[in-house]
Amino acid sequence: MLDRATTEPGGKGPCPAGPLDDDTLFDLHETAEMLRLRHRTLQEWRRTGKGPRCVRYGARSVFYRLGDIRDFIRAGMSPAPRRESSSDA
Repeated sequence: MLDRATTEPGGKGPCPAGPLDDDTLFDLHETAEMLRLRHRTLQEWRRTGKGPRCVRYGARSVFYRLGDIRDFIRAGMSPAPRRESSSDA
């Protein structure tokens, strides 16, 4: 189970440490780190509807629920198309 440091998303203040539930919010950078992506990739995926669902607060604040991140990981990404070798011809 995931445990969280004692700060809120983005390191803005105290947050209870311990097990996380599906409603725990992560900011763009935390989510990108969790998915091992560049934050710009995650931004592009959000723009194109490819990434995990997000929660918006106001005009600029974007967060990701842990449950949505987990669902995205479970669903997996489509594998890259296989290249056919020239010997298959």
